[in-house]
Amino acid sequence: MSILPIDENGRYLFLLDELDASLHDDETETENKVSSIQNNIYVFTMAFDLNSDTTSSVALTEISDEPLNYQIKYSEWRNTIVNMIPEDEQKLFMKRSDPDYLRSHFKPGDVDSFDIQMINLDGIYQWVKLIFSRMDTTNENDYRFVYMVQNIHEATISMKETLKQYEELASTDTLTKVYNHGRIETEMRNAIELYQNEKMTAGLMILDIDHFKSVNDRYGHAVGDTTLVNLAQIINNALAGRNIAVGRWGGEEFAVIIYGESDESLTADAEMLRSSIEEAPFEIVGSITCSIGVAMLHSDDTSESWFKRADHAMYTAKSTGRNRVCYE
Repeated sequence: MSILPIDENGRYLFLLDELDASLHDDETETENKVSSIQNNIYVFTMAFDLNSDTTSSVALTEISDEPLNYQIKYSEWRNTIVNMIPEDEQKLFMKRSDPDYLRSHFKPGDVDSFDIQMINLDGIYQWVKLIFSRMDTTNENDYRFVYMVQNIHEATISMKETLKQYEELASTDTLTKVYNHGRIETEMRNAIELYQNEKMTAGLMILDIDHFKSVNDRYGHAVGDTTLVNLAQIINNALAGRNIAVGRWGGEEFAVIIYGESDESLTADAEMLRSSIEEAPFEIVGSITCSIGVAMLHSDDTSESWFKRADHAMYTAKSTGRNRVCYE
């Protein structure tokens, strides 16, 4: 089998032989289904017959009108192509291209596809869409298919970048740019799963700004918002280098998950954070303090019980004088 590069975008072509003329009439309807979008994005098209375990190629007008001469069994083709696919995706390819799967999942005229990566001649994996279409014949026992490879690499990368942007928007508090309430809850559940599966320890801090209502009442909500933004930055800076997830729980309350901590180091980090906040200058307000509740994750904790213990510790800090750390 030959593999030829097509252009600078890394597209590639698998060379197989010319489609048997006897198949031409039966394929007309299938070809019509895809002709409207075949102009410049389909890099390879092949016909194959499961009953005879044979393959044959279809002309690629994008490349050449000349027939491509090569013959290979469909079973041999699968075993060759699978080596061009990342190991963790090979199982998917072998399942979806399996003759038994195709016979059981496709009625005459059915079309289905899936996205996967394939390696090009430069050794770079490219995203492609693999399309299988069963030829629409009147014989229920006629298992002839058209297979197409569509280059979707640039579109897929663009889509993934866009999805990442929306993921960040959906996970981020719009004001402070740390995680929002929903995402920090997810991080708490992730921490519990890590602890159960990998024994990764985790601690939770709940911070609440002392007398924050007086900040809003005296200086206005705009200054209050600026104070929250500055506090989020101080939390991240003070705990830089640690494995953390920081989120705004709501209002003036923040949550911090720290991974890989002991009881002693978690309490020390919380005290260091409390001191950093107390000493930091805040625009217009001057300075603020926070009460911090701390709780290590226990083996029997749920996210609700874990938060409840840290939150209770924070209220203990509030009720015993504020600007302090309490552990539970």
